[in-house]
Amino acid sequence: MLAHLLYWLTLPAGVEQASLPLWACYGITGAVLVAIAAVLAVVGWGKLKMVNPLKGESAQALEENVHWLKARVAGSNRVEQSDPWTKRGEYRSTTEGI
Repeated sequence: MLAHLLYWLTLPAGVEQASLPLWACYGITGAVLVAIAAVLAVVGWGKLKMVNPLKGESAQALEENVHWLKARVAGSNRVEQSDPWTKRGEYRSTTEGI
């Protein structure tokens, strides 16, 4: 539609042929739309890089969960110092949580 509008705008008064052929109008319209899309993609990519999905407490909680999971997978029942629920050096019972 935009290509046909451009074609119509290039028609001189009283002449049947436009100064730009229709294929050139399609090419110009496509190039303009690609340029607009590229600018929007660059701006969006820049804004996406500025977003931090893990704020301070969330990142710390995620690190604690990973540490706990690694300890569980390794079969360790000794509580590390980063565990906030028990004192350092204590041992958990093997039946805890069952």
